Amino acid sequence: MELIVGTLAVWRVTCLLHEEEGPARLLERLRRRLGDSVVGRALGCFYCLSVWVAAPVSVYLRWNRPPWTDMLRWCAALSGGAILLERCARGVEGRPARVVYSEAKEEDV
Repeated sequence: MELIVGTLAVWRVTCLLHEEEGPARLLERLRRRLGDSVVGRALGCFYCLSVWVAAPVSVYLRWNRPPWTDMLRWCAALSGGAILLERCARGVEGRPARVVYSEAKEEDV
């Protein structure tokens, strides 16, 4: 069960950081500001970012359970699961098959 929940969490956070605007477009502005830096490039690659997101999740899930190499296996499994979910979530032509969320302004209501 931990693997399933962990994989869903890694996928969700990776999607949020990789391509969503976030509240008040904070994440979009962050990605733009980071640009071509090392962190900016990591945010631009779903595969790379999923490893960075999976690392602390695997440490959290496996902290008090020996051996420590389990954390490495869990990191790879969580990242791989998130990548599989991302591939399944895309449409036939590779476009995202997701609902686009936008905050309505008061004058639009």
